[in-house]
Amino acid sequence: MTYNKQILKCFQCNDLIRLGRMKDGGYVIPKRLTKKSVAMISCGISTDWSFEKDFIRLSKIRNYFFVDKSTSIKGLIANLFKVFKNKKVSLKYKIFLLVHFFYKSPKVFLMRRIQKNKFIESFIVPSSKTSNKDESSITLSELLSSLKINKKKNNVFLKLDIEGSEWDIYPEILSKIKYFSGIAIEVHALEINGKKLEHMIEKFSSSDMVLVHVHPNNNGGLCKQNNLPKLLELSFINASLLTKKELNQK
Repeated sequence: MTYNKQILKCFQCNDLIRLGRMKDGGYVIPKRLTKKSVAMISCGISTDWSFEKDFIRLSKIRNYFFVDKSTSIKGLIANLFKVFKNKKVSLKYKIFLLVHFFYKSPKVFLMRRIQKNKFIESFIVPSSKTSNKDESSITLSELLSSLKINKKKNNVFLKLDIEGSEWDIYPEILSKIKYFSGIAIEVHALEINGKKLEHMIEKFSSSDMVLVHVHPNNNGGLCKQNNLPKLLELSFINASLLTKKELNQK
């Protein structure tokens, strides 16, 4: 079931800026979030952390975590072999992936060492699955508890690009939403998760986390039912950080 596009109505926010690269991996957020946040949790960086670098540079925060199980040289090699063994994959794409490997590997190697204490090689999972949790997984609650900050309302920025797993953990995001200054999240498979999207936005809004920017990701294609994008990048801000004029929009 796809979604009603009316749910994507945004609050006007006049300080939107794009952080990160211009292609997939960059996000548009209110600039004030870089001033109001004292910490960041970023889940799902793969081999691109351009958004995180820009956020850290502007905010000057020292408390942050990068969380990703696939960001490793070993993971890149495993993916390379998997693709090369697949006879259905074109030679052109295999060559592209090989070039990508040699280009990204040194950067991944350096990042893992420079950010050694900030990088967590884990999957993020909901707390409801802790009975099956192993050392390769972590919960949002654990990440928040590990931040070396004076936790109060609205001072942690959250970014999520976890390839569909956002639907598993968004109830936990909702339960911890008082801690977040803003959220940038990529939502997937909206041809089947459209109603979940509507529910998430409505629940966020009722908890004062309001939508300020929507960007369709062209890599996702369109829903067959209504030609709406299957893949969206959404940016939210805590309503307490909006001005009275912004809050009183009709």
